[in-house]
Amino acid sequence: MSLSASVLRGLAALSCAALVAGCASSSVPQALYDLTAPSSFPSAGKQVRGQVLVAEPRALSSLNTNLIAVKPTPTTLSYFDRVAWTDRLPRLLQARMVEALQNSGRFRAVGVPGDGILVNYQVQTDIRDFELDTRAGTVYIALMVRVLDDTTGRVVAQQLFEGRAPATASAPGKAIEAFDAALDQVLVEVAVWVAARM
Repeated sequence: MSLSASVLRGLAALSCAALVAGCASSSVPQALYDLTAPSSFPSAGKQVRGQVLVAEPRALSSLNTNLIAVKPTPTTLSYFDRVAWTDRLPRLLQARMVEALQNSGRFRAVGVPGDGILVNYQVQTDIRDFELDTRAGTVYIALMVRVLDDTTGRVVAQQLFEGRAPATASAPGKAIEAFDAALDQVLVEVAVWVAARM
C-alpha cells in the first residue's frame, strides 16, 4: 500500500470517529429530571408487621429507558428532546415507591432485592403508561400493582392505579412538575392500598 493511500485511510477513519463522537455528544441530555416520593399520607391506616420487598417494575422497551415519553397520538410515542430522567424509569419508580411505602409509616421494613430483609410480601408493578398525552394536555400514569405473599407465592390482590395532571410539551420543566404531581397521587393510593392488603 502506498503512503498516500495509507494516509487517506487514516484520515477517513478519523473523520468517521469524529462523526460518531459528534452524534454521541449531541444525544447527551442537557438536563436530568428526578421524581419525588410523597411525604403526606392519611393518618389512619393499618400498620403492617411484615417486611416488604419492592421488585423493579416491568415495562415495555419504550418505557424501559431514561427518556421522557410524549404521546402525540394514541398509537405514537416520542420523547422530549435533550432531557431525560436521572435513571431508567423502572429503577426510578422502584426507588420512589420504596420511599413512599417507608414515608407512609405503615410498614415494619421496606427494601429492594439485595437488601437482605426477611421478605413476607412482594410488591410487583407493571408500568402501563407514563407519558405526557399532548392531545389531552395531561400527564397520564397507569400502574398495575400486585401484592404477592412471598411464603406461598399467591397473589393476594392486584389493582390498576391511575394519576393525571395538566401539562403541555412546550416547557419540559413544567411537564416534570405534572409528572411528579400525578405520581404523588398514585403512590399515596398505592401505599394505603398495599398496607390494607397485608
